Amino acid sequence: MALSSISLCLILWYGTPVWLLLGPAYPFYLTAVTCSLMGSATFLLAYLVSRNTFLVARGTVLETIQNGVSFLLLGGSSAFLLVQTYFFLWPMYLFIPFFQAYPAMMAAGVLGAAAAAVHFMDSVLACRNLRHDVPYYAEEFPFRDMKIPYFDDFPLETLMTFPEKFPAQHY
Repeated sequence: MALSSISLCLILWYGTPVWLLLGPAYPFYLTAVTCSLMGSATFLLAYLVSRNTFLVARGTVLETIQNGVSFLLLGGSSAFLLVQTYFFLWPMYLFIPFFQAYPAMMAAGVLGAAAAAVHFMDSVLACRNLRHDVPYYAEEFPFRDMKIPYFDDFPLETLMTFPEKFPAQHY
């Protein structure tokens, strides 16, 4: 959250005067960082409020998806911002004295890439945690021994389209 907060401050303070030069990279990065920051703040608040919320939310796919989406948005928007900054603000940085937007935008892009890496690692860890919890839920699933009438009553060759190419297998 700290990386996204610093990056958001940098892009708002130094990027706003030159946002027309950056093109669509500026609003794309601004939206990605804001969404990532809001999602992370929501999860942090929910985790700090109660331990039960932490245990329930950590075992669901919600955190994995949120971190994966944040990784994709931050990674793509950071790369786009870095390319646009290099192509359009670097020449201005070379010729205009005290032009501060270039170093600030490069720092914001690098901080966004670092935040994307953190979200990627958190997504991987949440996915591993989710996979370790799956057998626990699978054992408690009440219909695990239930037979599906249609597929269990018919032999496999009646469901195959080319029985001469595939050998018949019976259960």
